Amino acid sequence: MPGVQTAELTGTAGNPARLAATYPGDPLSPASQDIVEQIRAVPAPPDAEVLVGGPTAQLVDLLASLGSILPWMGLLVAMATMVLLFLAFGSVVLPVKAVVMNVPSLGAHSAHWSGCSRTATRPPVLGFTSTGTIEATQPVLMLAVAFGLSMD
Repeated sequence: MPGVQTAELTGTAGNPARLAATYPGDPLSPASQDIVEQIRAVPAPPDAEVLVGGPTAQLVDLLASLGSILPWMGLLVAMATMVLLFLAFGSVVLPVKAVVMNVPSLGAHSAHWSGCSRTATRPPVLGFTSTGTIEATQPVLMLAVAFGLSMD
């Protein structure tokens, strides 16, 4: 398989067998995630089940899970906010306006404020240099907290 350096049998216990595949680079890189997807795309032998594990596979599964549930979370938060504001103030316009006005605010909140790190001519806006990565669950938490605080 392209990208895989070695694949070796590392253990057996009856019918199950464990293979370890090694590949160069960071286990959380997009190239490593592509390798996991390629391994999962290989058809399993008859009467067998292939499971892929490890930190890269966990990240791929986490990102897929977050990607599928994130729109529903946003819809639930927006609807709950609209219902609570309607019950509190008795207005239909105010809840809609509050949710609509939070979209640009949250967009600015999640923007990359470290500056344009790809060009050396512009200094960082807030005085720090981005590492280029963020833990996958943090944007969900940050957006939920920011939305709640902006409604306050």
